[in-house]
Amino acid sequence: MQKFQCTTARRVLELCEHGAFELDEVSGGHATWHWLFRWFAILAALRAVGHATLVDASDPNCPSELKQAVGQAWKELNDKREPIFHYFIERDRNAVLKEFAFNVEHVAGAHGHAAYKIMDGTFAGQEARTVVQQAIDWWRTYLVDRL
Repeated sequence: MQKFQCTTARRVLELCEHGAFELDEVSGGHATWHWLFRWFAILAALRAVGHATLVDASDPNCPSELKQAVGQAWKELNDKREPIFHYFIERDRNAVLKEFAFNVEHVAGAHGHAAYKIMDGTFAGQEARTVVQQAIDWWRTYLVDRL
């Protein structure tokens, strides 16, 4: 019998990984709107990983142990105030989707590539793609270790 996994969450995480690659593909002088659109999408997808764990837990075939693990993981996540989740994934996704406010600024990049830095908050000054990769790595560890 195959072990039930949070397959929806893992598929959304895979989408995030492809989205991070797409951020690297946008370059040149007219890249700003293309890059910001992809940034908008990756922030929504990063947050959707968490929502997808709840979708997986609501599956009638999901074992009760996994349902309990998902509930406990969310409780601990909210109690712990994990910086990458609360101060990047959640905060910046809410700013983009609810206020159309982008917490990134375009800076001169090497070899004609568009480069963006996080403007404020816990990750201020860090290269945006690096923070996205940190978020993906965090989700991957979270899903593997917790669920």
